[in-house]
Amino acid sequence: MTRGQQRVAVGRGWKAPEQGMIHIRVDGGISRNGEVGAVAAVCRDHTGNFRGSSTVVYPGITDPACLEMMACREAQALAQDLMFSKIVISGDSKNTISDIGEEAGGLHSLITSEIVATKSLFEVCNFIFEGRNYNPDAHYLAKFATSLNQGRHLWIEDPHDPTCIPRVLVMNE
Repeated sequence: MTRGQQRVAVGRGWKAPEQGMIHIRVDGGISRNGEVGAVAAVCRDHTGNFRGSSTVVYPGITDPACLEMMACREAQALAQDLMFSKIVISGDSKNTISDIGEEAGGLHSLITSEIVATKSLFEVCNFIFEGRNYNPDAHYLAKFATSLNQGRHLWIEDPHDPTCIPRVLVMNE
């Protein structure tokens, strides 16, 4: 472990992705006043090391289902920025993950179609559901992002706040 890195135990259920795969957790959030929506994506490698994160702030977009779908698309954008070709994206919205898996479209069919089309740019791009208990990094980042200015925000190598998003996770066996 290098100087400045923290090791933090993670809640039960967090398992490392296969070696060579990158795990990106996503979430959407709404400001306390209900006027601003934000999405977040937090990227870690198979050893639990933080690789990058991003948020996008959308004033006026506050539909939770829409934000969850847009968070999945942001995860793909983050993976492209970091030049990763084998990714697994997890979120805590069963309907969103199901719509993407079934290529169903649903209420947000244009975003779903873009996500499905973008999957072809990756060697592996899988989507899985994980409950909120296993997604604290993205949840905290999405809430924090609602206080940022409109637009996209990107952190590479170092998280915006290492006390909120640790640099290194200890994986449960």
